[in-house]
Amino acid sequence: ELLKIIARLERENAKLRAFNAELERKAAKQEAEMAKLLKRLEAAERASKRQAAPFRKTNRKAGEKRSKRPGRKSGKGKWCTRQKPERVDEVLEAPLPESCPDCGGGVQKERTAEQFQLELPPIEPVVRKF
Repeated sequence: ELLKIIARLERENAKLRAFNAELERKAAKQEAEMAKLLKRLEAAERASKRQAAPFRKTNRKAGEKRSKRPGRKSGKGKWCTRQKPERVDEVLEAPLPESCPDCGGGVQKERTAEQFQLELPPIEPVVRKF
């Protein structure tokens, strides 16, 4: 009877060893797959942080000034003060405030300045029939 039990246990042991070997193969395959996917993920994260172009083309040190100043060069381009309009349709008065809005002190009139605003009429659409 002990021989039967030993034979049965040996068969069961062989089945369990085969099952264990299969599980180990699956685990190794899954670990290899996981390593491959981790490499792809790291590559994608690195690519997402890369920029298409640098912010500036030259590497200026701190304190270095730009060789070219921004804006239009002096004396270049058209510039002039506008002429006073020939006719004025409406005159509005802008009275001097009683006190300074910042400090609340008194206000004195030094000079009178003129300012002109040109209001453009609304544009009417032109409808044509052919």
